[in-house]
Amino acid sequence: MTNYLSKLQNTPMQTLEDIVRFNDENTGTEGGIPRTHPAFPDGQKLFREVLETKGIKDETYYAALSHIRKQCRQNGIDAALRYQEPREGVVSRLDALLFCDVKGSGQQIAAQAGYPIISVPVGLDPDGMPVSLTLQHTAWCEAEIIKWASAVEDLIRGDGERDAPKYKNHLAKNCPVDMEYRYPGAPPGFGEPPKDGAENEVEDG
Repeated sequence: MTNYLSKLQNTPMQTLEDIVRFNDENTGTEGGIPRTHPAFPDGQKLFREVLETKGIKDETYYAALSHIRKQCRQNGIDAALRYQEPREGVVSRLDALLFCDVKGSGQQIAAQAGYPIISVPVGLDPDGMPVSLTLQHTAWCEAEIIKWASAVEDLIRGDGERDAPKYKNHLAKNCPVDMEYRYPGAPPGFGEPPKDGAENEVEDG
């Protein structure tokens, strides 16, 4: 992540410390503080834990990385793509894995495996947070999941037509979320519209 940030030319965010500092200075809107944003219930807990390691890749780091990759690759996605019929024992290769990714667990598995994934937005959950269908596959199978994701979009739309996305206020720094969402223990005033009446909306995608 540090290597990626250091190459960006259009933002002052050059290090993970820059991101943590920005979030701390923009509390309540960017997820910097726990329980102030529905998409980041733990705030920057993970970022802070990463900073504590100081980027040191020691024996423990490589052991953990090897374990995670094996569990998410060979024992995870790759194993799930090989469906074995329980009675006859016939093994079939699935076209893709389909998740209703309510809490993003499927996305985390794909990210830790380093495998391709594509998300198709399908609506909001009862708390007002986005829900997507995600399609996953093994390494170098992007073309397959793009094909199936396109078919899913056609089924959802019904007419097979896709309009070009039109973004309102697309340069706003905050991701649009349904701020009527209130989780247990939310601070007073959370979920109320901005005092200046500013709105960050996305239309048609």
